[in-house]
Amino acid sequence: QGRVVRINAPWQRFANTVAPQAAAAPGQAWSHLFTGFAAQGEGDTAQALHDGVASVQAGTAQRYTVEGQWTDALGQAVWFHASITPLGQGRAGAVVACTDVSERRRAQGQLLKLSQVAHQ
Repeated sequence: QGRVVRINAPWQRFANTVAPQAAAAPGQAWSHLFTGFAAQGEGDTAQALHDGVASVQAGTAQRYTVEGQWTDALGQAVWFHASITPLGQGRAGAVVACTDVSERRRAQGQLLKLSQVAHQ
């Protein structure tokens, strides 16, 4: 169990999109945010993030990355790439850096559809 200490602007925008109620209080336990996503049926993504943070905090991994999808309040797919690393300098904790990769994922999906049409 951990506590979010700081949140940067891109993470805040991402959190506002997928879980506005959790984003309003960034100091609450991060597991609450993941529990909310699991309740939306996106438990695999939440579990992967949880496992990544746990492994980095336990020292069994120096870096953990995961790419996943959550559904925003409007029902749109939001794709992200998360990189989890130790806080460093003898301090307990982890840094979770998320990048919105939704545009890339949508473009990949469109290319796949076009490729399938071209091969018919």
